[in-house]
Amino acid sequence: MTTKGLIDFKTVIILLVIFILSSIAFLIVLRIDLLVHVDLYDYGLQFNTLWANEYWQIKNMLLVFIAGAATLSVLSMIPHFDYSKQPTKISKWTGTLLPIIAIIYMIFSISSFLRIDDIIQNVLPQYNLIINYVWTAEYWNLNSIALTLMIVSLLLLIIPTIRTSEILELELA
Repeated sequence: MTTKGLIDFKTVIILLVIFILSSIAFLIVLRIDLLVHVDLYDYGLQFNTLWANEYWQIKNMLLVFIAGAATLSVLSMIPHFDYSKQPTKISKWTGTLLPIIAIIYMIFSISSFLRIDDIIQNVLPQYNLIINYVWTAEYWNLNSIALTLMIVSLLLLIIPTIRTSEILELELA
């Protein structure tokens, strides 16, 4: 790997793809929220603050984590660009740390998403939710797409992290 710079077309594309995938996952989570708080009442779900408070807290954390990972992926382009113009230690370290923090955010996003899935599948039926093919088909499609997008984003975040960490290793050696 040359020391000419971190920024190249592939890295920018990867970071933009991560942003797009994370943004789509964010929108899908909002649609799942509409499903829970609008559509599921037609299938017998009874509102209760016992399930709703936990659901809202986890959903809000999930949205913050997804938005954070998307934002950090875009912000990661700045140190890459700075390093390509004039290499500095700050651009090297921030170019590594931003994707690492985005990875942590995406791990928390996936964990929160799985907790929401657990609430929908295991808690809501205790509040008279009738399991029905109509809503479960839509939910499972949204669920699988959102989870896949988050996992792909997580895996893609490894690429810019490795690229910048290799430069740090070269400098430290």
